Amino acid sequence: MQASDCKYVEQFLEKILVERNATLNTISSYRTDLRLLSTFLKKRGLKDASKENLYEYIANLRAQQLSNATIRRKIATFRQFFSFLYSEKISSTNPAQSLELPKKTLVLPRYLTKEEVFSLLTFLEAGQPATLRLYAILEILYSSGMRVSELINMKVSDIRPLLNGQQHIIIVGKGRKERILPFSKKAIQVLKLYLTSYQSNSPWLFPGAGRKDRPMSRQRLGQLLKELALKCKIDPKRISPHVIRHSFATHLLDNGMDIKVVQDLLGHAQITTTQIYTHISQHKLHKEIEAKHPLSSKEIGKTPF
Repeated sequence: MQASDCKYVEQFLEKILVERNATLNTISSYRTDLRLLSTFLKKRGLKDASKENLYEYIANLRAQQLSNATIRRKIATFRQFFSFLYSEKISSTNPAQSLELPKKTLVLPRYLTKEEVFSLLTFLEAGQPATLRLYAILEILYSSGMRVSELINMKVSDIRPLLNGQQHIIIVGKGRKERILPFSKKAIQVLKLYLTSYQSNSPWLFPGAGRKDRPMSRQRLGQLLKELALKCKIDPKRISPHVIRHSFATHLLDNGMDIKVVQDLLGHAQITTTQIYTHISQHKLHKEIEAKHPLSSKEIGKTPF
């Protein structure tokens, strides 16, 4: 990235950090999006980018077969950044003003069945003490439905209320919003056992391997879950920390929990985000009807009687 581009990007990031109280994950995503665009533009630089340059770059993203959701996020970044350059009179035009967001496509979240989640937990419970850390992680994820970023950034001090008899904690999640997360009795029990067995001087609840000064990375956690899936004869492509969160929400709704309660637990700003899990239940219902209805196996055009 050119020195001038770097300067403008950091000014923009500082502005949204202060004015919007953006999370470090958001800042990191914006920085990456703009760095890649700057690399594509080469010597032209972000300040002098034209509308045609941006259209060409977006066409390049589509050629890479990136999802609509990813392209939408990048375009949203560009809109904000070039609006900033224009408002600060760094640029005389706003080339991103006419950029259109791709239509949202309904992609049903991947999830595990209840039986699959239970098989993972049973395997980890039986494998203690070697599996205790991952057992605690999976119990927390499935018990609370928290985001992977929330889990890996938890500090030992964050879970003190659980050690003092409470069954919930207050976390600061996406958008710097606080929410209450209840924990199951089993999750608290396993967590206490983990803390007793893994005493360290690290402030992080789950520190990185060999690095007590930083938390476990999401990539490492994803790798551990895939290794666990293989041992339990589950396709590792079907599992990730976010899939556990999807499973948590899907199973609660399947069991009749009010969607507003699930929305609060997940920390969704809009209930429409939570409603995608109702589509999963509807999809499962249709498959169930197709498999079990007495007419489903009849050939079209033939009378059933």
